[in-house]
Amino acid sequence: MTNKLPSFPIKGISDKSDVQPRQDLAAWSSSTNVESKVQVSLFLRALDKLQKRDPVNDQLSYFRLAGIHGAPSQAWDHAPDPEQDFKGTIGYCHHNDYLFPTWHRPYMLLYEQCLHDIMIHEVIPGITDAAAKDQWTKAANRWRLPYWDWAIKQPDTNEYGLPKILSDETFEILELGSSTVPDPNFGDNPMFKFVNRVRNSQNKLVSTPMGDPVMGKYAIKFEGTKLGDIPVKFGEAAGTSRYADSTNKQQWVPGHDLNERVGEAIVKHKWMGEDPSTTTIQAVVSRLLSDSYFQEYEPFASTRYSQTHPVEHVKNMLPTEHLSLEMVHNNIHEWSGGSQRDDAGVPTQGHMANVPVSSFDPVFWMHHCNVDRLLAIWQYLNPDKWVNEADGLSKNLEPFSTDQKRTPWNSVLARPWEQYGYNYPELVGNPKREDLIQAIQAKYGAAVKQLRPAQGKHSLPGISHEKFQDYIINIIYDRNALDGYPYKISFALLVDERTHLPVGEVYNFSTPLDYDCGNCQTQKKEGVLSKAQVPITLHLHEAVRRHSGVIRAVNYTPDDEPGLRPDYMQHFLEGALIWTVTTNGGQVIELSDFPGLEVTVLTAEAQFSETHAARYQPDKYEILHRATHGKPRGRRHPHHREL
Repeated sequence: MTNKLPSFPIKGISDKSDVQPRQDLAAWSSSTNVESKVQVSLFLRALDKLQKRDPVNDQLSYFRLAGIHGAPSQAWDHAPDPEQDFKGTIGYCHHNDYLFPTWHRPYMLLYEQCLHDIMIHEVIPGITDAAAKDQWTKAANRWRLPYWDWAIKQPDTNEYGLPKILSDETFEILELGSSTVPDPNFGDNPMFKFVNRVRNSQNKLVSTPMGDPVMGKYAIKFEGTKLGDIPVKFGEAAGTSRYADSTNKQQWVPGHDLNERVGEAIVKHKWMGEDPSTTTIQAVVSRLLSDSYFQEYEPFASTRYSQTHPVEHVKNMLPTEHLSLEMVHNNIHEWSGGSQRDDAGVPTQGHMANVPVSSFDPVFWMHHCNVDRLLAIWQYLNPDKWVNEADGLSKNLEPFSTDQKRTPWNSVLARPWEQYGYNYPELVGNPKREDLIQAIQAKYGAAVKQLRPAQGKHSLPGISHEKFQDYIINIIYDRNALDGYPYKISFALLVDERTHLPVGEVYNFSTPLDYDCGNCQTQKKEGVLSKAQVPITLHLHEAVRRHSGVIRAVNYTPDDEPGLRPDYMQHFLEGALIWTVTTNGGQVIELSDFPGLEVTVLTAEAQFSETHAARYQPDKYEILHRATHGKPRGRRHPHHREL
């Protein structure tokens, strides 16, 4: 039965000013530019007000907006109920699905629009000076939601990880209406964490666990981890956490953040140097936006992999197309929230690492704004590629409406981002395609370019001035292998007993099947698998360069000079490449008991380019069977006879 109540129209800020760029969060929040400082002050004031709205009765409160994504799995804005109408789906979000990027586009617009409305209607009316009010109004109308570029050193700290506006418990803003004077009375930084607040009998806002009975049907009941791990009761938490000890109620209930761990997770490959510009995530972004890596939109967009999918290009996927925007996104969720155990063996947890509650952490919105940025850049570089009709082009993106009549959003409407009033800095001025590629690769592809030897200089075998041998690990996995509970696949080079070199990982960002995840149940029934990719060329180069003596000593390789040649790497990877699977609580899973996983190593020649980091040849990759044959869940040699 159709609901006659008006719905909330999601239009962005397009009717308030010309198209404006969304800014890099770290650079924008640390800028000395007056308008930027005013915008930061508006943003944090608006977010503070949004977070203090009634979480039960106001559908435009922070709690209810965050709840669209997953828990508490209740209908929003008169849309179909996610549990009843969508066969038990937890929340509305699409994961392991080709609509993953397009669904999040109106979601970001909704958040952006709500914050802007608060700026205009609740913050600025408090300014009495006419000139100051005009200045702050213009700044508000030129404001757009900022993005966290997690693949680079943050401009305000010169380190990888979170910018100060996300990691500092307090953050300086301007007095209301001022352009110079700091506000000494502004309280806690609302970007540091979200704290759920409910008014008590004295009409005072008090911190309230998100699963408290006072939350009624909106109470969060989700518990993370399984298989003997310590249960993580998210309903007991009033505040969001990053890398918190969930067994310590003094930490867990109010929310606890070990923000330095985020940067440590992003740069796990410190063995590669003190300045690890070769971070896995940076190299992956370079590939994600490089020429010819993807034939179509679908493999770029999602981790979804299905041999039975009706679209022909999915059946004949190129080796490079195991990478995806969603895969990169998944890893950032885990690195931002934390799962696993710390060095002392204490289990750490965070909201961002768990699908049903990830959107309650303020970092979620900055992360997904960057995901949308990467999507927009890819669209600009590939204007003729988009969602196919068979993959859901016209499918409703619930619960989002374009007007008050419940006209739903779909991926057709989500395609032209500038129509909704925003752009991204790289795309301002409609740059030439080659210029954009060069700018992107200069930002993210520097490490690959560093492989290139100077003219006349000696290099490792497998690298010349014109080309190099590229290596990737392709992974097929079952996201429901542990009944939908998240897990991590970690890869490393075991050079010897004392030299364990991490090279990358894949985080399975999934929702437990027993948490009424209808989409997950359907994918499990249909046998839908997932795909991922870990590029390892840079790691292999550094491993050989730094540890060639050790490698020779343990006799992994032939006697000739170590390098990136395939014949050498066959021997090296056969002995050195290992992988493990761990649960969200840090428990190691026996690979022989882990169905659906297959690990393959491939190599192909790539060319150095003056404008690109590298020109890859997707159709030239060959499998290195010896690197994985005989290892649990490794790709086996096709001519090997099973005994």
